[in-house]
Amino acid sequence: MADLSPAQANEASLWFAVFLVVLLALSLAAVVVSPPQHGSRAEQGDGDSGAPGRPQRGGPPWGPAPKPPLPRRVAGQSGAAPPGMTHPGGPPWGPAAKPPGVP
Repeated sequence: MADLSPAQANEASLWFAVFLVVLLALSLAAVVVSPPQHGSRAEQGDGDSGAPGRPQRGGPPWGPAPKPPLPRRVAGQSGAAPPGMTHPGGPPWGPAAKPPGVP
């Protein structure tokens, strides 16, 4: 590839800078025009504004209430099968083949 003359390099730099400025302007315009996202501060509001057509949100301002804990298990209900037992029906592929020389 041939080297650029100083005049061509300056012109190429100028066009590259123009391209970057246009790209920056387009991205800023896209951010300004885009609709607000769910959960943004502007959409949440105070909660007591009383704007018509807007449902009031309940619960604490820091987030939803925590979920209740899972029920406790009693002794012997760990959810795992005892050693030597498989789940009902067993594996769909059957027992594994034994290597040669093993009784």
